[in-house]
Amino acid sequence: MQRPLTRAGLALACLAPALSACGPTAAPIPEESGYFDVFYDVYFVESFAPYAEAASNLVTNDARYLFEKSFGWFFSDAPTVTYNSYPLESSRVQFAHAAGLTGQGQIIGFLDSGFDPTHPDFASKTIYSAENLATLPVDAHGTMVVGVAAADGTGSMIGIAPNADILLGSFDSQAQMADAINLARSIGAVAINNSWGYTNLNATQPGYDSAFGGNGGATYLQALRSYAAEGVVVFALRNDENLTRAGIMDGLPVLEPQLESGWIAVGNAVPEYDDTSIQSVERISSACLESARWCLFADGAWESTTAGGGYEFSTGASFAAPQVSGALALLAEAFSGMGLTPHQLRDRLLASADNSFLDSFDGILDFGNGVTHGFNEEFGHGFLDIRAALLPIGGAAVPTPSGASIPVGEPAVVTGSAFGDAVTEALEGRQVVVEDALAATFTMPAAALSASARPVPLSVMRAAEISGANLAPLREGAVGDGSAGLLGAYGGKMVPTTIETIEANVLMPSLGGSAGISLRQTSEFGSAEINWGFSWLSDQGGPLSIGGPKGPGASNVASLDLGIGGEVAPGAYVSVNAQAGIVTPPAQALFNEISHITFDSLSATLQLASVGRENDLLSFSVAAPPSVNSGTAQTTLPLVLSEGGIGYEDMTLNLAPQSRQIDLGVTYQSPLSENTELFLGAYGSENMAGGRAPNFGAVLAVQFSF
Repeated sequence: MQRPLTRAGLALACLAPALSACGPTAAPIPEESGYFDVFYDVYFVESFAPYAEAASNLVTNDARYLFEKSFGWFFSDAPTVTYNSYPLESSRVQFAHAAGLTGQGQIIGFLDSGFDPTHPDFASKTIYSAENLATLPVDAHGTMVVGVAAADGTGSMIGIAPNADILLGSFDSQAQMADAINLARSIGAVAINNSWGYTNLNATQPGYDSAFGGNGGATYLQALRSYAAEGVVVFALRNDENLTRAGIMDGLPVLEPQLESGWIAVGNAVPEYDDTSIQSVERISSACLESARWCLFADGAWESTTAGGGYEFSTGASFAAPQVSGALALLAEAFSGMGLTPHQLRDRLLASADNSFLDSFDGILDFGNGVTHGFNEEFGHGFLDIRAALLPIGGAAVPTPSGASIPVGEPAVVTGSAFGDAVTEALEGRQVVVEDALAATFTMPAAALSASARPVPLSVMRAAEISGANLAPLREGAVGDGSAGLLGAYGGKMVPTTIETIEANVLMPSLGGSAGISLRQTSEFGSAEINWGFSWLSDQGGPLSIGGPKGPGASNVASLDLGIGGEVAPGAYVSVNAQAGIVTPPAQALFNEISHITFDSLSATLQLASVGRENDLLSFSVAAPPSVNSGTAQTTLPLVLSEGGIGYEDMTLNLAPQSRQIDLGVTYQSPLSENTELFLGAYGSENMAGGRAPNFGAVLAVQFSF
């Protein structure tokens, strides 16, 4: 559907007779308007989840956001076709604003037909110009473009980068543009926005010769080359959906390939989207065409600042482009001091653009270090996604002094319950540096590198044990029972055997689980029995294991076991068992070195037989399950230093928890008849895994045999 090229959003440079006159004629008509709130002053980079509520509040309740929510707008030359636009939401900039990013400290350059630098929404800014601001041409179009990128929020609207400063330059001549571009380079402007184009010059050699062959053309071209070697030149696509060739300015890298790394072309489209992705778009500008490798889209429907201090609604690639320029300012602020160049920020915008709605790709752009992104000739890399550009791209990892890296997203180390939260607590309060595949540096809580396994509650373990057991022999064998050594703390199938006078218990390996053997010798001492022995096991996923994202490693565990028990009164049996040992853990990426780890455990049981009826058994137990009591690990991490800055710091982490778990249990078991057995149990644990909340549970079982 063809519409006049002069409709809203298209500004044309008045440089030569081949160019159309400046200014829109067929304006789109808005339906709604609205206001905005203060920003947060914190930036969390691994996820925007902490800011989801604040971001949602901006787009649903803040009047300055709602000012841009234009539902049911249409072109005056096609009033039956309506569009719904909310560019602040579809660009995902609300997440950046909620996290406190405003473009503070950054400069965006603008070349356009004219500006109103006295607009109240620009009052807080430093304004640069190679021309006299007092004699700079005044025009609505350029004023609107600046508002989209950088309106400071003191009025009815908010720009993409509200605290960015601005450089203004007219495109009345190529010499003036060259002066503005050279000034932008000297003051470090992150981007130069160009919401204009030559209507009849394509990205061909004749178009190139026409654009740069006249007076001032060489000077202008050299200024572009010099600036694009450092900063990013942003050009709007033309507003004719039916064009089959890229314009000379948005497509200039076709003829000057060295410009590509500092070039972005931006088209206009109205998207349909949800909270996570773009579902579809309707393109209302030219396609990217030959500019596809450096092209993306945004919704250019804006109620923006206009000459004279007010606001005006319009749409076009002219107002899509400054969203990208503003996004570059946000990224420059977010990654300031990290050495990222404007070219690297530009790569982030392209590599993170939402291309999920594209049916197919015409090419794959390789950004290096394993990061690639598909594009096609119509929509380039897809739709602007500021949220995604601010998050790690291509995975994130913690660098180490050796040059290796520790991937994040999952804990780098997972300790068994005997360690409690010792590692997490040792890392608490520190910020670790994270790098993504595109060289951006982030921070996240160092404690996120560690996690501790949550132990299975005692009631669940006991329920699992009795569910597969014959209860009557279990009751009969429990009276006066000794110790299975350390292996008694592990769930799994236990196979007892006797080798002459030595009793052995073998813990059979479950699927990917622990396995071991316990040997003991028993001697009688009066009415008591004393047993001593040795346990060895390979702990893989149990209380004394240390693992990582790929699963638990196998810790070699050895312990000395001691037990004493006997009948203290008719039908009353007491047993006390203790273990103490050492752990040799597997190597871990997070730790440079791990010392020998020592641990101990203790349990005591009182068993009363035939207390209510013949052959029943009442048991009381208290236990301190295996807990680390000494051991350290050495690590070297890139941290945010207390005195400021970032640097590697050696840390010694205590592996012993500050408190240990205590388990309590009361059970009652009784034969109800020859073929029926009853089991009741109540269990409680304090300081679960050395510090977690207590846990209580109960077990009821009735077993019938036939």
